[in-house]
Amino acid sequence: MRLTLLPLLVVLSACASGPPDEIVPAIPAGRPAPPRAAQDAAEAEAARAAELARRAAIPDEISDTDWTLTTLNGQLVGRVMEVDLSGGQIDGMGPCHSIRGNYYGTGPIFVVETIIVPRLPDCERAALQEQIAIAMIDARSALIEDGRLVVRDAEGNVRLEFLPLG
Repeated sequence: MRLTLLPLLVVLSACASGPPDEIVPAIPAGRPAPPRAAQDAAEAEAARAAELARRAAIPDEISDTDWTLTTLNGQLVGRVMEVDLSGGQIDGMGPCHSIRGNYYGTGPIFVVETIIVPRLPDCERAALQEQIAIAMIDARSALIEDGRLVVRDAEGNVRLEFLPLG
């Protein structure tokens, strides 16, 4: 069996049964194969650039970006809330309506002082919005971990997880 590797395509020809006895890279006609060392260096440089871009996208402070909620009390909830946490203010849009409030501290000390969540009984996600408000009131720390904003209660339990909005 002969295996030919093409860009974005692998062609297997069954000339014989069993594993391929040789792998032949496909190179477009008229173009010499790049030297392996140059190819490895280019791949390493691309990986470094991707890592730098990923790090640059991670905010340093919770107020550096808007956030979107992804996890509530350990359960994935989808992106049901977007929030801006600038200047001690909570300004967001929850599953049913706006969520507003204020907090003090950042990082290991993060306390929500007030949270205003309108009750909308006709909203099918009203219970979810109330759970979000309760989790925010229980918050005692808000730290950026691996690019995620992780909000924990006094016992250290993860109550909310956010990703940068973007």
